[in-house]
Amino acid sequence: MFNLTVDEAHTFYVGTNGWLVHNTGLCGPSWKAGQDIAHFNKHGDEIANALGLKSYDLATYLDDARMVIKNGTFAPELNAYVQIIGGKGSAKVMMVGLDRATREITTLHVKTVSEIAKKAPSLGWKK
Repeated sequence: MFNLTVDEAHTFYVGTNGWLVHNTGLCGPSWKAGQDIAHFNKHGDEIANALGLKSYDLATYLDDARMVIKNGTFAPELNAYVQIIGGKGSAKVMMVGLDRATREITTLHVKTVSEIAKKAPSLGWKK
């Protein structure tokens, strides 16, 4: 058994026998049990509205959380990853909150830039 971490591919074939290998190095935090569905039900419509989408499903919610963790910025004051998104009206921020003890994902929801700027001055964002 070998543990592999690579920069790009998530699942790929290796060796002369073409072994299918799953790279776990980029998976990041996992969802705290039950929080994915509970918070999708709570925040899914809010996110769809912010993004101007007519439909938004659980799979997209989970993908968006992974995208924010991969491409966003960690705000230690919030114990969360944040990323500015477009959306209707003023710019919005997607925020992926983590449990402080376990580092598991607890939520993905939308905040305004000014809300995040007030609570996370380390980001250097202006209100």
